[in-house]
Amino acid sequence: MKALGGALHSCKAVWGSVPQLWRYAFVGSLSLALSFGGVIWAASAHRVSEGGRGGAIATMVAIFIVLLRPDYGQKILDDRMATINPELSPIDRLDQEVKAIVSAMRINSKGQTRLNRGLVIASAIGTIFWGFGDIFAKWLTCFF
Repeated sequence: MKALGGALHSCKAVWGSVPQLWRYAFVGSLSLALSFGGVIWAASAHRVSEGGRGGAIATMVAIFIVLLRPDYGQKILDDRMATINPELSPIDRLDQEVKAIVSAMRINSKGQTRLNRGLVIASAIGTIFWGFGDIFAKWLTCFF
């Protein structure tokens, strides 16, 4: 169990260093590849009823990205709070803290919007292929 926890921590460390937009583009592309791959596999194996499996896996991957999203707002808030001079007057310190909180919330909101868009696209692709992959596979069997 410790090995699994260590592997997950390593995965989060690497995944956390990739820019958000690239990460969501990768997940969308992976969702598309898994969905098409499942249909092509089902058609070539003449198992058209299993054409939606790639879409099911793609949907799972899309939902998984939500679990791996780092909390960017909290990281920025922590960094900005650490730079506030403790020798400021209480009013000036409070002003700086409020500015740091508002800034962190704006950045986190932008990241959440990107996440939502990426999740919608990737899960929509996966769900469409999950539901209609057998039809697509049946159509493709005439080519195999």
